[in-house]
Amino acid sequence: MRDDEDDDRRPRALEQIAADERWELPAESRAVLVDGLQNGDREVRLEALGVLADSLDDGLAAMALELARGEGDEEVRVAAALALGPGLGAAAAASEDEIAAPISQATVAALGVGLRQLYFDSTAPKAVRRAALEAATQAPEAWQEGAVRAAWASGDAEWRTTAVDCMARLDGFCAELMEALRDRAPQIRLSAARATGDAGCREAAPRLLALARAADEEALVRMAAMESLGLLGDRESIAPLRELAAGADPELAFAARSALARIAGAKVAEDVDDDYG
Repeated sequence: MRDDEDDDRRPRALEQIAADERWELPAESRAVLVDGLQNGDREVRLEALGVLADSLDDGLAAMALELARGEGDEEVRVAAALALGPGLGAAAAASEDEIAAPISQATVAALGVGLRQLYFDSTAPKAVRRAALEAATQAPEAWQEGAVRAAWASGDAEWRTTAVDCMARLDGFCAELMEALRDRAPQIRLSAARATGDAGCREAAPRLLALARAADEEALVRMAAMESLGLLGDRESIAPLRELAAGADPELAFAARSALARIAGAKVAEDVDDDYG
């Protein structure tokens, strides 16, 4: 078979891997993924790294970390660092629930060290350092709080956006998230609107509702605010969300209905807990 024909087959094989069960790749699929990570074509490597986020194991994690720490293409390095995040998060959750994890605790520790070193490497591109911090916070460690606070205080819009994204996974940042909901930069408001729900910041509900109802706010920010209201199970927002659900904009209406469904589900869960508590 000619080399160019072999290269043409790889992207299609990588697409097939995405349909495999998360974290459990058949040996043949894993071999295709390894081949993609080692491919000389950056587009193939990027595609492989996109699949890797849901297919991590100890060996693949080591390969991704090596790509992130290398001196090659910046976009590949960023994708490699970010690909490590879901596996770290799954391993952290598995440790709490005492269930099987996609990567070993030794690999979690090695990735934590590698990503920390990459974040503190002043010679690395900013985008790579930001990706390293974002991935690392999937498995919280003590050093990350200071890194996130420094990023938030930096005055750099990109670092501040990364800081907000990380705050969703770390304790003690509700005050900063509420501040971010009022930031002038739409991207920071969007990240904050998403993060407050994930962080469980119930005190942010009034501000989230104000964003959701603001006709002059960007639609993505409004929809993210509604999603977080749903995650928070905020019952005070039910009536305003019903008004938004009846509105003419189909995307905003759908977001409002989704939030209402989440709030209703949270109420049912609370009622069940009360009955059996």
